[in-house]
Amino acid sequence: MLVRTSVLVVGAYGVGNLGDDALLVSVLKVIRQVVGDNEICVLILRPGPYLGQWYPDIRFIPLQSGHRICGKVLIYGGGTQFYSFRDSTPTKAGRILRASRYLVHPLKLWRRLHNCTFDFEHAIGVSIGIGPLVPGSFGQKQADRKLKSCDWISVRDTVSTQYCRNLGIDNVQQYSDLCFARRLWDEAPTREPRTGKMRRVGVVVRDWPHTRVGQSYFGKVKEAVRKLRREEIEIRYISFAPQADPQTLSDLNSSAENILQWDPSQQTLRTFIEELASFDLLISARAHGVIMGTALGNPSIAIEVEPKLRLICDKLTSGTRIWSPPFDPDELAETVMSMRDNWQEHCYCVFSEGAVCASEAITSTEALKTYLKQVLH
Repeated sequence: MLVRTSVLVVGAYGVGNLGDDALLVSVLKVIRQVVGDNEICVLILRPGPYLGQWYPDIRFIPLQSGHRICGKVLIYGGGTQFYSFRDSTPTKAGRILRASRYLVHPLKLWRRLHNCTFDFEHAIGVSIGIGPLVPGSFGQKQADRKLKSCDWISVRDTVSTQYCRNLGIDNVQQYSDLCFARRLWDEAPTREPRTGKMRRVGVVVRDWPHTRVGQSYFGKVKEAVRKLRREEIEIRYISFAPQADPQTLSDLNSSAENILQWDPSQQTLRTFIEELASFDLLISARAHGVIMGTALGNPSIAIEVEPKLRLICDKLTSGTRIWSPPFDPDELAETVMSMRDNWQEHCYCVFSEGAVCASEAITSTEALKTYLKQVLH
């Protein structure tokens, strides 16, 4: 089926991931200032009702619906859309095994063959992160092709900027991630720097099957949490993407933990963010745990399960800390206690650095708006 539209937004949407949902809300807030909802389509990974409930006049198209979508502008709308891991570049035996799975599960093959195709006059990337990419992998070749097709790209870190430069792409600008600008995804008034004492800690966890080192963080973070609870610090685990975190959540549920989980079918961004803002400190294995925490004025400790956590911390040098492999539980517990002892200083630093990042993010949206007006009108 042929679908015509002015704008198609592409991202990892529709699967109940808080970071990607907030990115989509941010991107759409800008696009809707230029064109009407009936001129916008969004490609989603999985059919689901919640995005359609949020935006009833925007068309949401599942990736595996087999449509041919054409129009004016294709927008890669934020997040880590260009990446590959070692297991995505299989050996010959691995390719044979993968092919045999399609014979056992022919529906999977049908879905793969029915991915949507695109034909657009222009393409751009907005607030994207690039990598990791396995050299020579199919994922890298796909990423390079898409990036080279873009008229204009805004990236969120130095590694992504350099990757584009190495490809010979000159039309790349570096800004902060859109989610640093709270007003793009939440209508609440801007907070002043936090005051008082550090009492509540949220730990944003995730499944991480891609590397053994990254995967090893979870047992260590639980050990650190036990130590901190003995110091009478209130701690609650958080999942930004429950459907992507089944192993982690199963483990925590077996311990009767009261987990805060993002469920867009039952919550709004506003109600979930109110709960997230009630924590004084966030320890996060997800990039958007640090980013959105900063936007809320929360000091953070990033768990370096992957390189992009360090890249984010490079922008937040004073109020944010990083916990790196081999993930020593004592080190994490000591870092939390040290931050508690210098709490007000960390709060002011996060407030100041977060304001700079938010300003950069808003500047990127102005550039996006200017581009869309030139192309669409």
